[in-house]
Formats: sequence, C-alpha cells, structure tokens
Amino acid sequence: KQWYQRRVAITAGRSDQKRFSVDIIEKSPVPFGLVRYGVAPDHPEVKNCISTFEEIASRPNVRFYGNVTVGQDVRIEELLGRYHVVVLAHGAGADKKLGIVG
Repeated sequence: KQWYQRRVAITAGRSDQKRFSVDIIEKSPVPFGLVRYGVAPDHPEVKNCISTFEEIASRPNVRFYGNVTVGQDVRIEELLGRYHVVVLAHGAGADKKLGIVG
C-alpha cells in the first residue's frame, strides 16, 4: 500500500510544475519489509514488485531512512512540522495468536 502511494506521488511529480521529494521512513533497517523477507519463494509474482520498489527508491528525489520507529525515534508532531504531507502506512507490530489448534 505505501509503495503504491509513493509511486503515484512520484509519477505525478514528473512535470516541471510539480517538483517535490519523498522521504521514506521505515522501522526496518532495509527497504521492502515483508516483500523481501516474508514472501515464500514459491510466490515469485509477489516478489516481482521489488523491481518497482527499486525503481521508485532509485529516483534522485527519494530518500530512505531505515531503522527509524515513528513514535519512538521521531514523533508524528515532528513529521507534521517538517513535511507538507505525511502518509502513515503500517502493518501489525506483532503476530496475533488465533488460539486454533493444529
């Protein structure tokens, strides 16, 4: 979801009238999260989106800040004061046990 939002924003920023940068702040020290580490090898169609992510991240107006936890290392208020737009896209911080035997 968050990579899709970045791609739309960066693509929209290609015209001379819409120049801006995108800072990606990620809790993990490396980009791509579950796509890189949580997808089984027998699902190559899901892993193929890494090339799209790499294309986005390689643009000169995109910066990646890894190993940063929002709410701990940087407060949301700080982000709101520093950026014109803040998109918070996140998943679950931990597994949730369903209590199903088997």
